[in-house]
Amino acid sequence: MMIYQVGKPFPREVFQEEGGMLHIDSDGSLSYVMQFPGLKEHELEAFHRGFESYGYLESGTTPPIAFWIWNWAHPLVAADANFNAVIADKDGITEYLKETDGGGVKNAILFLLIDRQILCAMKYIALDPVAVRAFHTTIRKQLELNRSTDDFMKALESMYYFTTEELFEMSQKFNR
Repeated sequence: MMIYQVGKPFPREVFQEEGGMLHIDSDGSLSYVMQFPGLKEHELEAFHRGFESYGYLESGTTPPIAFWIWNWAHPLVAADANFNAVIADKDGITEYLKETDGGGVKNAILFLLIDRQILCAMKYIALDPVAVRAFHTTIRKQLELNRSTDDFMKALESMYYFTTEELFEMSQKFNR
């Protein structure tokens, strides 16, 4: 299990451009790393306020692309994340797809806000189990098809003709 400490260097490799990345750790935990170089106080406050709505979308492409879209509080903007299970940590995927003891799904996601190398904030949120089951279905389809990274990137490129807002409009919507 990864240990995160606010105000300390982020314990994993980070990308330096602004944006986000969805990740499943080897223990099956789901996280979304948000990079905000030059993070301002009002952006940090918006992160703590969170989001009121989010969406899940499985593209109609081959292979299917899993998209999560989060509508963050102002001044943060809507953010989307895609996921390719074929290149993800296999042990992590196996753990993530396991049902809980009560027969449910692991529906927690940890949002990690970083400014370059420093972890500035974190926030756990429970996702709707319906959305998580849809994500599981997409992951299983991706694994069954086992398409190349090139095929995934071609499918992804075809979806990025849509804005984040358009992806949200096409998605199944959920409220927090």
